[in-house]
Amino acid sequence: MTGPEQARESAGLSVEQAAARARIAFSYLRRIERQGGGAPFVLAQRLSRLYGCPLDTFLSRKEARKRTDPLLDSPAGRRHTVRP
Repeated sequence: MTGPEQARESAGLSVEQAAARARIAFSYLRRIERQGGGAPFVLAQRLSRLYGCPLDTFLSRKEARKRTDPLLDSPAGRRHTVRP
């Protein structure tokens, strides 16, 4: 898996261009790139479409696993209390 910075460079965009197209601050995009992901889900979707790369490139490891693990998204995979 490539990181956010490599994905942006592969898309042929500068940080300034990518931030403008994603409608976010330049400094916020740089922080996401330095952290190697961790963007909120909606922003991760936007960047994924903009760069043409997988969504999990921009999510934290925990969030990426949650979004791709069908058991965690199913009712059986969630912890909940059944009340009478």
